Amino acid sequence: EAVPAALHFIGATSPVGHLLEITAGAARLVERAHRKGADLIIVNTSGLVTGGIARALKSAKIRLLSPSHIVSISPAGETAAILAGLPKQSGGHGPVVHRLTPSRQAAGRGPEERRQRRESRFAAYFQRATEIEMDFNDIAIQGVVWLSGEPLDGVARSYAEECLEAEVLWGERTAEGAFFIVEGTPNPSGEEALAETFERGVKVIERWVLENLLVGLIDHDGEDIALGIIKAVDFKQRRMTILAPLAGAENVGGLRMGNMRLSPEGAELGGLPLSTWR
Repeated sequence: EAVPAALHFIGATSPVGHLLEITAGAARLVERAHRKGADLIIVNTSGLVTGGIARALKSAKIRLLSPSHIVSISPAGETAAILAGLPKQSGGHGPVVHRLTPSRQAAGRGPEERRQRRESRFAAYFQRATEIEMDFNDIAIQGVVWLSGEPLDGVARSYAEECLEAEVLWGERTAEGAFFIVEGTPNPSGEEALAETFERGVKVIERWVLENLLVGLIDHDGEDIALGIIKAVDFKQRRMTILAPLAGAENVGGLRMGNMRLSPEGAELGGLPLSTWR
């Protein structure tokens, strides 16, 4: 089995809700392949081919990657709307489209079989993983406001706990308002009161969200180097423990937060709303 030479973490196993991450990641990986001198680059896209989201994703990939050939494998013309949106060819311009039908020996996988396959692959990936310790001061968390502002003082934290009716494990003032991680279920009306106090938006995350959260680890150049699972967060010591197939944290410069929780054995523990980190 081939070992990936590079990866790009989008945070989930489904493209829905992650179109920007997928297109940016595809472009970045193709560019990297070009730099490595690849003679032939094949982009195997997802099976999402019908509906508005599928058309938007595939059209964006085609425009961004500028392929010379497009191969459509479609048993019942599912890709027709995507292909119909391609510019009409004239004088050799535009990609050459190849329409193929699947082999009779090809067998589709149902949702349960796909889930079991993902679980098996995740389990194999984390089989040799070890726990690495990281200090908040040594990492950046991309795409979220956590660790982007100034920690709140004791008075502000106490006020937030009063409003939210929950223990505040972490609180900081950010450029977008305030960010909190709490133990327990926060009072929604308290969030509204805090939004008025901070005059901007307030984001409140419950601590359990971080338990077994799948994350992407990036190096100091911003390149994805591994997947990880958050095992523990010590808010007082400003440290977190992550399970990852790395020898240590020396090459880790940051994290990308995922939208799903995963056990080290590969079992999917549930997805998170797309609004969790946005």
